[in-house]
Amino acid sequence: MTTPDQQLRAALDALDAWLAVRGLADLRLGLYHELSAGPELLAWLLAQEEGRIGAAQLFEVERIAYS
Repeated sequence: MTTPDQQLRAALDALDAWLAVRGLADLRLGLYHELSAGPELLAWLLAQEEGRIGAAQLFEVERIAYS
């Protein structure tokens, strides 16, 4: 079983990967990539408490969300 700290680290690592390939806004789920996850994921990331996401990551998330 993973701890909340491990889960947060995994989520932040995934965020780094999505931001690195600029795939966050176009993230799709499903067997045929039919479900757009980007808008919901952006909203969730922006709703996180202050300090949970690093400043550089938050800057990129906000740039994607508001552009």
